[in-house]
Amino acid sequence: MTDNDALLQLLNQPKHTHTQHSAREAHQRIHNRLATKDWDSLTDQEILQRLREQAQIAQTQFEGIDSQLSESTRKVQQLASQAHDELHTLKPMCEGVHEEFIKYEDDYIDYYESLMTTRLSADKNPGTALGDGGSKSSRLVDAMAEQLGWLQELRKLKLWFTVLLGFRERTHALLQSANQPAPHASAATHELDALADQLFELVQSYQEFRALAYAPSGHRTHLHLYEYIHQILRQSLHALIDIVSAHVAQVLEDEIEWPQPSRAPLDLQSPSTARILSSFKTAVHFQNKLSSQPQLVSLAEKRPDEGEEHGVVWLPLAEGSVLLKAILQPIVLRFRFHFDGQRPTNRLDKPEWYFNHVLDRLLEHQKFIQSDMQKLFDLSGQGYIQVFHGFTVHLIKLVEKKLKRSVPGILDMKPILAHTIEKAVAFDHAIYQMNYLSPPAAAGRSAQWLGTADGILSNPHWFTTWFEAEKRFVNDMCLEIISSKDTWELHWEDERASRMQVPGTNSAVQMQEVVEQIKSKYEGLPRLSYQVEFLIKMQLEVLEQYSQRIAGVLDGFERSRLIHVVAVDLARAKVNAGIKGLERLVKVYMSANCILVALKSWDDDLFYAELYDKLKREKLAHNADVEALLKSIEETGGMDGTLFSPLVARFEELSRRAEAGIVRQVVQEVTTELKPYFAKRWDLADEETSEGEGGGGSGREIDELSTEIVAAMSVWKSRMGYLAGTVGPVVKLHKLGKQIGKEVERKLLEQMVFHPFSIRAVTLRGALQFEFDVVFGWLNVLPTTTTTTTTPSYVEGMDDYLARPGSWRLAKYFSKLMDCCKLLAYPHSSVIPSSSSSNAASPLPPFDHLVKLTFGDSVDGNQDDDGRWTSFAKERLGFSSSLSRAECQLVLKRRPECWRS
Repeated sequence: MTDNDALLQLLNQPKHTHTQHSAREAHQRIHNRLATKDWDSLTDQEILQRLREQAQIAQTQFEGIDSQLSESTRKVQQLASQAHDELHTLKPMCEGVHEEFIKYEDDYIDYYESLMTTRLSADKNPGTALGDGGSKSSRLVDAMAEQLGWLQELRKLKLWFTVLLGFRERTHALLQSANQPAPHASAATHELDALADQLFELVQSYQEFRALAYAPSGHRTHLHLYEYIHQILRQSLHALIDIVSAHVAQVLEDEIEWPQPSRAPLDLQSPSTARILSSFKTAVHFQNKLSSQPQLVSLAEKRPDEGEEHGVVWLPLAEGSVLLKAILQPIVLRFRFHFDGQRPTNRLDKPEWYFNHVLDRLLEHQKFIQSDMQKLFDLSGQGYIQVFHGFTVHLIKLVEKKLKRSVPGILDMKPILAHTIEKAVAFDHAIYQMNYLSPPAAAGRSAQWLGTADGILSNPHWFTTWFEAEKRFVNDMCLEIISSKDTWELHWEDERASRMQVPGTNSAVQMQEVVEQIKSKYEGLPRLSYQVEFLIKMQLEVLEQYSQRIAGVLDGFERSRLIHVVAVDLARAKVNAGIKGLERLVKVYMSANCILVALKSWDDDLFYAELYDKLKREKLAHNADVEALLKSIEETGGMDGTLFSPLVARFEELSRRAEAGIVRQVVQEVTTELKPYFAKRWDLADEETSEGEGGGGSGREIDELSTEIVAAMSVWKSRMGYLAGTVGPVVKLHKLGKQIGKEVERKLLEQMVFHPFSIRAVTLRGALQFEFDVVFGWLNVLPTTTTTTTTPSYVEGMDDYLARPGSWRLAKYFSKLMDCCKLLAYPHSSVIPSSSSSNAASPLPPFDHLVKLTFGDSVDGNQDDDGRWTSFAKERLGFSSSLSRAECQLVLKRRPECWRS
């Protein structure tokens, strides 16, 4: 063995279990041979060359062996795959064979056991030794009986096919003769009569054949053969009607190019009109012939009675007229061509295309049908038919059928479903508005057409799908409105707000728009039950959610006030304090007022009034929501209740809460700043002037506010200025101003005058300072164009000052405080009142006489009653409030001079 062979043997793939051992032996032999070979005679170059040659030969042999290995691996995998496929194919066959084997084995066991039982019974009863032969004969009799049964069934089947083919052949011959054109009109009439007679014979044969189904006992046997024959006869009648109507339609197309819109009225004396009238009369004659046997054929739209339904061949025609069918035929074909096939015009997202198509056909053919076509019907003997009404009804039925086919495919496409229903409602509104469906009383139609939309909404699943989609959309919209950053920003550009003089926030205005959109969704729905769902579960619920949002804001303010009172988490309480807190309160107040005004305007809407009357008149069965709504309306609105009475009461309560919150916020902030003012001393020393002889001087004139009131005045003016520029209308503004003014006045009087445990003394100069603070502080909210440098007083210039424009009417709100100022600032000596007083010539009494009058003693020493005191206060002192005599006594007690009198 050469070295090359040894190397090849070493590199060959092992073929048996001792391959590795053989390879090691071959390798050892090659190594020994190379080691014992005489290398001394060779040079190093020759040795290297031989080794390279041996390595190259070994490499070549290795590559060949590797390729063989890859090929063998591929073939093994291929064979394994084929074996797997064959096993996969043979497995069910093996399972089937196994099941068959098990079955045969079970049958064999059963048969063997039966034989053993028979043998045992034969052994016990020797008289039945012929039992084996008897079982064979019984099996033969059973087989013969089975074959006889099959033979009887085959005879029935033969009779069934014979009868069915007989009716098919007769109807086929009938239709073939009907398709043959007649040479002239009279021949056509006779042929149509013959066709009608043949049809009558077929129907009569069918009824006689059907009578065989009744057993002597009167029980009717149900056979599907009768239904097949009835269907064949109905198709034959339908084919005859189609042939006649197609002939009339062809004449109309040839003579007047129907259904193209007609430009000129028909000339009844023209040959073309005569041909049309002749075809009309022929068709009417055929229809009358068919209608002459109502016990056999019925062409009325009303379904026959239940007892006659299977015996009479019924084919409903539009208005019971074959002529109307002929008129409608090309229009129906055009509709189906565009909207029932694969044309680009048949799109689920464009329902308005077929709605507008039908409306266009009605509009362009109305005049021609109501005039010329109606005359042709009258002359042909069908004048009792209102042609345009039947024309309209049938086209509407086309739309209804189209909707019923389309809606199941768009239930998952909620926007398209909503769009389709919206267009259906608009289509119904157009039909009503154009008076296309206003049948005369002679038509005898009592059933009201509810519209094409009712065909969709009457399906509970379809209505629920649409309603839930709309409700989800509205809820998402409301959530976006109330959660946006500009929810409470004032909306000044709204037309309704400017018209009603009630500015609203963005959320209030958008909520009104949402409510109006919901109304537009269900306003045109045909049934009260549909409208109630939208009203209660969507519209009222949206307004209720918004009221809860406003109530939540007000609750937050009240909690913040409580937190501020108990001194817990002041940082949180400060969020709603100051001008920012007032702005939030005012915006919530304006939102509630805006919705409240909208609710009252909706109460005057005729649609809502009629809807409320329907709810009271038509009690919806088992509708707890409606009952709860009516009950809440009765509780809140009484006899004059409306649909929105509960919500009006709700938003009025929110408005009052917001109003009270605004008053409380302003008064609390102002009162907080007034603490130094309340602690101030008012027993200022009077400074005598050069005119002190008059006794009415008060020293240096007071020309500036008290320093302790400056901070309070800053808060007061900023808050009242903001309210004046924001709150509307004027009635609401003055109502707020009155409450705030009265509350501040009460605080001032309580702290300054009427406090039961106060020993505060107020001198004349202190009273004048207090009066100056009131007039130029509390009453001077809005800036004026003139500047007053003199000190106002009750005797000079005060009435003109308080009557100037832009004074917020605060003089009325602080009237009691002003009257107290008049008493506190009463001079020591008598003075002459201003010219505006009613008794200008009579001077006012001095202070000591005023004290005597107030505390019950007149100037001449007589007792004075309350009536005289009231007249004196109003006529002489100029009181404008209901300040009582006892309160005046408390006021005068603050003057030190009172205790000296």
